[in-house]
Amino acid sequence: MKAMLDSMVNRYVPDPVVFGVLVEGYTMRAYKMDLEYDGVYTDLLICVLVEGSLQLFKSDRVKNEASILRKKWSRPTALYPTSSSIQFAGE
Repeated sequence: MKAMLDSMVNRYVPDPVVFGVLVEGYTMRAYKMDLEYDGVYTDLLICVLVEGSLQLFKSDRVKNEASILRKKWSRPTALYPTSSSIQFAGE
């Protein structure tokens, strides 16, 4: 998130804000990061969803031809983005 925020600052984006999601097992956390003051990165936890609240999503899963094909399309992530590799449309 910091790398994306720095990238936005380098491109003179006014009031840049970045949002991120962290998933660990059956727990999901959503974060917001901004740069309100000089050199002070503010990281705010917005919400947390735990296993009990995810039961609604699990009950909607359907294993059919389309979902099986979609699972075959997924590939492992080999590289994580860095501030030097972040590209915006039109660059």
